[in-house]
Amino acid sequence: MRSLHGAIDDATGEIVALWLAETEQLKGYFHVLGNMIQASGVPRALYMDGHTIFFSPLGEKLTEEEELEGKTVALTQFGKVLDILGVQPIRATSPQAKGRVERLWGTLQKRLPVDMRVAGIQSVEEANRFFREYIKRHNGRFAVEASEAESAFLPGPPAELMRFILCVRENRKTSGDSSISWKGKTYVIEEKSGEQKLFSRGSVISVLTLMDGSIAAQHGLEIFSVREIAKNEKKEKREEEKELKKAYKPAPDHPWRKFKIRSSASRKSPKTAA
Repeated sequence: MRSLHGAIDDATGEIVALWLAETEQLKGYFHVLGNMIQASGVPRALYMDGHTIFFSPLGEKLTEEEELEGKTVALTQFGKVLDILGVQPIRATSPQAKGRVERLWGTLQKRLPVDMRVAGIQSVEEANRFFREYIKRHNGRFAVEASEAESAFLPGPPAELMRFILCVRENRKTSGDSSISWKGKTYVIEEKSGEQKLFSRGSVISVLTLMDGSIAAQHGLEIFSVREIAKNEKKEKREEEKELKKAYKPAPDHPWRKFKIRSSASRKSPKTAA
C-alpha cells in the first residue's frame, strides 16, 4: 500500500506537486512543499486537514523556547518549516471544506493507476519521475483561469538554502566545551575552516536533520557542519582541560623568582604618635 502526497492551487485547480511514498509521512510532505516552491513559489497560505503532521496535538501548549520566541501555538516539524517560510497554515475541519482537493483525489484514484500501468511504472522512484510530465498533462486538460490576476505565490529562497529549511529541527544547548549532546552522541560544531566553533555555555543550537539523513547545525542565521566526538577523544579532551586548569609552577631559575612579593598581612603598619 502506497501513500500519495499532493497539493493543488485552489484558484486554478492546477496540481502543484505530487509525491508517492511507502506511507503517509513528514518527508513526503516536505517533497511536496519543495517541489511546489521550485515550480510555483512560496504559497501565502496552505489549507490542510487536522493531521498531526500539520498541527500539533498539544494544541496551545508551548515549550519554554517557543514562548521565548514569541510563538502563540505549538508547532510541528512541518509547522516550523511553514513558519520559517512565512506561510499561513489554515486548518480544514471537514472534507467538504477542502472540496477542490477532495475532488482531485477522486480523479486521481480513477486515472492514475491506469496511466501508471500504461507507462510501465514499477517502483516508487519511477512514479515520482513520472509525475513531472503527468502534472503538466493534467493541468493542461483540467486547470482553469484564476478569477484574480495577482498570484498568491511569492519568490522562494535560493535552492541551496532550501535543504536547510525542509528538515527536522531539534534544539540543544552547548556545554562548557561548546559541544552538544544529541541522540546519545556528542558533537562539536565546525567552521568552514574545519576549526571548532566556540560558544558560551548554554547557547541554543538547532540540530538539523536534512532530507538525505545528514545533519547540520544552525545558530542564529548561520549554518555549520558538525563532527561527532568519539568517546576516547572526549576523554582525552577532558584530560587536556584538567591539565590546563592546574596552577602553573615556575621553574627554580625562572626570572619571577628574583622578585619577592610580601602579602599585605605580613607588612608592618607604620607607628603612630602617642
